[in-house]
Amino acid sequence: MHAEREVCFRLAEVCEDLPLAIAITGRKIAAQPGRPVSAIVGPLLGDDHGLDWLHVGDTSLAGALSTAYQSLSALSLEVFHRLGRGGFEELTAGNIARRLTITIDAAELALERLVDHGLLRRVSTTDRYVMPTLVNRFSRDKTDELHRNAISRLASRTACDRADEFVVRRPESRIEHDPIRAFDAVHEPIGTVSASNFPGGPSRRTA
Repeated sequence: MHAEREVCFRLAEVCEDLPLAIAITGRKIAAQPGRPVSAIVGPLLGDDHGLDWLHVGDTSLAGALSTAYQSLSALSLEVFHRLGRGGFEELTAGNIARRLTITIDAAELALERLVDHGLLRRVSTTDRYVMPTLVNRFSRDKTDELHRNAISRLASRTACDRADEFVVRRPESRIEHDPIRAFDAVHEPIGTVSASNFPGGPSRRTA
């Protein structure tokens, strides 16, 4: 009995202030009377598949979060992905502004838009923001997906593209640390590169 009570406390912590998560969880529990709650909600309390578990029919938390995610502005998206990577001791507009080198007003606007879309909660008494556990999982998944896609696009470029990258001489470390920005950086017009930069290529003198 004590173990089931602990599971319910943990369940409340994970669902937090996400009404849809609470509603779906309640429906799943109600549909299996007599079965221990711990056996029903186990996937939700794990680290990997909680979002997949939170669906009933055509309704899912991941679907609702995806709709909100696709409505974000560019700056709010950048903030959202930074939050998914973690590393903030306190989530405040000041910390976001310093990390992204933007004004505090711009940081506050981006954070408030995340609040409006249900992706953050604002603790008004301390001017801090909190990302719910399940939203944080979604953010990490989206950030990982972006990096995987960027690496895949880098790996599938043509030999000519790879030659351009060699000429531009972008360090590999940029791809390892931030493949999305590295991918954008290597795509410079080939006309800006002199033939003299090619190993063994002809030198070109200007008058």
